[in-house]
Amino acid sequence: MFSLVHRCVLMEQRLWSPFFFIGDYSNYRGFSSDLAFYMLAIMNGMSMVGRLVLFIADKVGRSVQGIIVTMPGINTSFYRRFNILIISLTICGVLELAMWTVISNHGSIFAFTILYGFFTGSHDNSHDAMNTYLPIQAG
Repeated sequence: MFSLVHRCVLMEQRLWSPFFFIGDYSNYRGFSSDLAFYMLAIMNGMSMVGRLVLFIADKVGRSVQGIIVTMPGINTSFYRRFNILIISLTICGVLELAMWTVISNHGSIFAFTILYGFFTGSHDNSHDAMNTYLPIQAG
């Protein structure tokens, strides 16, 4: 039986695999090597946007209750951090499955890069908040 630490390690390995393979996959699908190189930069830039959106939404959500917007993180005052983490990981898993099975043209690879970067950023931000919240609940 896996412990929580083992599960987190496996989850993180699965989550970061597209960051390692997006350049090679883009090259394989016909992107120029210069553009394939920038796919990682685009993914990392959107990851930063996802982190900022979740951070700002958490601050706004604490002061204004009941804000419902479709962006992840805006609902943190209502759904809290654990549910945002679950939603982000589910969307990342669906996007990963789509990448390795049905995504093949340039537009869909760009869309995958942007969306996956955004949702991994929101995962990173909520993951840190969850880790600081767990000891409070356990004690």
